[in-house]
Amino acid sequence: MLFPWIALFDFRTFLANFKKPVDLSKVKTRNRNFAILIPIFNDLKYLTNIEFLIPYGDRVVLCTTTNESNEFSESLEALAKQNGFRVHYSEVGSGQKNPWAIYNKTLLAHDAVLRDSILNLLEEYVIFIDGDTFVEGDLEILCGAMVENNFDISSVKVLPTRRKTIIERLQGVEYDIAMQARLLYPWLTSGAGIVARRQVMIEIMKNHSLFFNGGDIEIGKLADMMGFNIGHIPMVFKTDIPETTGKWIKQRFSWMCGCFRHSIINIDKNLRYPFHSGICCRSQ
Repeated sequence: MLFPWIALFDFRTFLANFKKPVDLSKVKTRNRNFAILIPIFNDLKYLTNIEFLIPYGDRVVLCTTTNESNEFSESLEALAKQNGFRVHYSEVGSGQKNPWAIYNKTLLAHDAVLRDSILNLLEEYVIFIDGDTFVEGDLEILCGAMVENNFDISSVKVLPTRRKTIIERLQGVEYDIAMQARLLYPWLTSGAGIVARRQVMIEIMKNHSLFFNGGDIEIGKLADMMGFNIGHIPMVFKTDIPETTGKWIKQRFSWMCGCFRHSIINIDKNLRYPFHSGICCRSQ
């Protein structure tokens, strides 16, 4: 979505204002049986939500590859030991400095390490978040809402961490509208935050392309195609967004690549599921 105000003319999104969301204040179940998975590569500076993660201790799993530098791996292990986190290493690519290895690591590693990590867990639920995401709420209640509503997988309410610059404020309006639309399109999952039953996510990731651009929405689309019970839980997940126009353009270029793949490259899938074809291009 290039301009936030265009969504005002989306009648289907307007209808979301009349759909009642899950009321988190009425959730009675607290479920501690979950793991938080965060993909992290190259440099610990990309892990900016450490303060949020610390209280969850060994329920935090830092997911990375075996191709990282020794300095990075040592720093990651030290951080994990200090805070009781777990670290999972996945083999992605050959590690050699050739074009394919670079492509494989940067575009396939993100979802590959999440896919591989969940196979080695025992928890009932998994929560995927980015390294710059924190949650305004109790994750035990989030998983409790999953139990009470019998959801297999759920999108969450992803909003910007900051709304100071003009470009951040415009994106803030866009995110507000897009998250309201999740009440109608809960399968529009965001990489900044997804919660699911671990066994369900294992089945979904078996069919995932592992391609980075649009890979987050691919999870929700696959869940819908596979017949899982998908919901939307309006717990707020705050995530960093581009603060300058240049960074915003770079992000949107990546999003357009994902949109092209979902709408054009996968056109055969859209013929079977036409409801998916245009919506994913207008979402975070």
